[in-house]
Amino acid sequence: MKRDSLDMQVSQRGQEAQQVLANPAYIQAIAQMKLDVIEAWKGCPIRDTDGQRLYLQIAKLAEKFDTMLHDYVEAGRFAEMKASIDDVRDENGVRKVLRKVI
Repeated sequence: MKRDSLDMQVSQRGQEAQQVLANPAYIQAIAQMKLDVIEAWKGCPIRDTDGQRLYLQIAKLAEKFDTMLHDYVEAGRFAEMKASIDDVRDENGVRKVLRKVI
């Protein structure tokens, strides 16, 4: 039962992440953020290695955030598929144990 609730939580988080990724405000904001960071990075003096490192970190952070949301969506889809397969099987406990052993 605990496993099913975990799958439901992962599925719910995936659906919420999909709503964020589909939101036009988010799409525009993340695209603008990436462009702004790249432009600031390009404008940073060559001698300013600390500034360049900071812009690189910000660029990587923005990419990581976007990737995490996409990963949540994929994990949610996987959890939904797993739940639907489990529903189709609808096996009792003994049969599940035997299937895993055999």
